[in-house]
Amino acid sequence: MRPIVLIPAYKPTIMLCSIVQQLIFLGISKIVIVDDGSGKDCDTIFSELDKQIEAEVIRHAVNRGKGAALRTGFRYIMDRYPRALGVITADADGQHLPKDIYNIKLSLIAHPHSLILGSRCFDKNIPFRSMVGNTCTRLIIQRFFKLPITDTQTGLYTC
Repeated sequence: MRPIVLIPAYKPTIMLCSIVQQLIFLGISKIVIVDDGSGKDCDTIFSELDKQIEAEVIRHAVNRGKGAALRTGFRYIMDRYPRALGVITADADGQHLPKDIYNIKLSLIAHPHSLILGSRCFDKNIPFRSMVGNTCTRLIIQRFFKLPITDTQTGLYTC
């Protein structure tokens, strides 16, 4: 089985429908979206996503946070698709371009037993607090685990 894309979503915009459409166009055959208690205002968006045969929407009744949404999605995929090659996580707000998600898919297919991280190119416009946090955690990971990770806070990864 191919990799599955997992998208945790809290109060997404219509952009999420466009992202899912682009992923389907690129050949992503299964996308699991976790509605993390977005409320009635987002019902139309999730209804549109549910119409896609490649997409499945699962829901939290109330907002439980991104970590809980990811855990719910991983658990769902492990139970429902135990033979999946892996899971690729992406954000619902368009931060991760569909072509980058697709490239992660290709990397996973080429290296099926690997953890693959997307990495952002940081410029001078990054908030100071984010830059310090990412730099500190990157240095800790590099020192203690001897892993050449450049972005510890990426939301685009596969396992």
